[in-house]
Amino acid sequence: MSDMKLIMEGWREYSSVDEQYDQALAYLLESYDGLLTEGVKDDLLSGMKSLVAQFGKKAVTMALVASITTGALAPGIAAAAETATGVDLPVAAQQMDAEEAKKFSATDAAKALKDIFHKLSKKNLVDDAPEEAPEAAPEPQPEGFSQNAETGDYEFRVAANSYNDVFAKQDARQGMIKNLAEKGLAGLEMSQDGNITSPSGTINGLAVHYDQESSQFVGKWSPERAERAQEMSRQMKQMSR
Repeated sequence: MSDMKLIMEGWREYSSVDEQYDQALAYLLESYDGLLTEGVKDDLLSGMKSLVAQFGKKAVTMALVASITTGALAPGIAAAAETATGVDLPVAAQQMDAEEAKKFSATDAAKALKDIFHKLSKKNLVDDAPEEAPEAAPEPQPEGFSQNAETGDYEFRVAANSYNDVFAKQDARQGMIKNLAEKGLAGLEMSQDGNITSPSGTINGLAVHYDQESSQFVGKWSPERAERAQEMSRQMKQMSR
């Protein structure tokens, strides 16, 4: 049995290839949410569709996961995403070790994927905006649940020792979910004994980011984020047809 088949067998308990592919692509798109222009995002989706048609979804999924695991992105995109990382790594990327990632980064599908990102890095990744004078350091944000007056996002902030503080990250996610459920948002339901359920089985648009300026993990959700996540899911399902 080939290395690819062995690894895919190992992931089978987690989900299907379609789900692994969708999660990996969603990771890329959500990581750069608000940074990529619509034109670049459309080019990326079109390029991914062409790769699937050329190499097949299994090979492209392996290339995506390997690229995420090794951080093998085009320099321009990687730089643009520095302040936007924080979306959970796909499970498949968490399970692939460095040697496997290196091996699958050398496949034809992975080389074609890198070529797509290389071409996109030469385009304007972010909407042009006039430069502004440096602002004073922002006031520390209070911890806990609130609604951001500027963005409209619901947020739950937790102080963290660093980006690697997994307990603070988990607290931010769980605090966000609990408060959304208490307010009847995001389609979440809370029973009398405090159990929280989602009839759809997922929470569209929920993300946890590390705010370096305030040294906090921030859980974020809004109806607009949920709508964008659903639209990305629809686009990916159309690509797989």
